[in-house]
Amino acid sequence: MKPTHKKRKRTKDILFVVAVILSVLFFYIGLRFFLATDTPLIALSTGSMSPTLEAGDLLIVKGVKPEEIKVGDIIVFNPPEEGVGRTIHRVNGTQRLANGTLTFKTKGDANSDVDPYTVYPENIHGQVIYRVPYIGYIFLDPLILIIIITIIVILIIIWPEQKGRFRHKHKTHTLKAG
Repeated sequence: MKPTHKKRKRTKDILFVVAVILSVLFFYIGLRFFLATDTPLIALSTGSMSPTLEAGDLLIVKGVKPEEIKVGDIIVFNPPEEGVGRTIHRVNGTQRLANGTLTFKTKGDANSDVDPYTVYPENIHGQVIYRVPYIGYIFLDPLILIIIITIIVILIIIWPEQKGRFRHKHKTHTLKAG
């Protein structure tokens, strides 16, 4: 039994959507590899780094060795506090411990006080190297991401069918004068 035109088209559409999803996944995995970090992209959710970075910014992060981090660099790290996710703050000071470990003091640009904890190298994901304004909002609110993905999938699946329908309506008719 031969597959119908609609079944073949639907299969092609599904394969196209799967290919797009896999491309995005491989792109993210590639970023992790080339930027040497487990967190190559992160959306800023607070205003603690304002005015340098704003809530809703998408940040590109590169993995760095602790010795490469200088005062003034903006780093992404896990603070020692329980229940707190990744934090993005500026390095305010460094200290080398007796055992040779380099530690960091951090502070948000919009905060008046230095963070009350010390950041250890094993908690650092990397250094912020680039900022894309506003795009981070897509990742901060899952509903926005779901809506965008749904619209894209609908456009991919329906657009070619609609295009074919409109061609037939544009025929011109001539009337003969009698």
